[in-house]
Amino acid sequence: MKQVGAILIAAVALAVGLAIGMRMEGGEPVQKAEAPAAKVDAPVKWKLASAYPGRMVQLGLLGKNLPAKLKAISGGISILVSSSPRR
Repeated sequence: MKQVGAILIAAVALAVGLAIGMRMEGGEPVQKAEAPAAKVDAPVKWKLASAYPGRMVQLGLLGKNLPAKLKAISGGISILVSSSPRR
């Protein structure tokens, strides 16, 4: 009985290997054509509402520093405007 299970597993593994091999052409995987990149007309603007005041050491300063870091990383394409709660 154990041999039948091992043979069945081997047959399934062989079938999966053949299916993967059939998808290959000349040793390279078949890939679908990629869609053209979208044209960027204007920067993306996000609004971030924080639950913590800006003067709070850990969480408040993160909300103040994140917009400048995101703008530098994205090259000015993403703009994040943060607002903290008023007292």
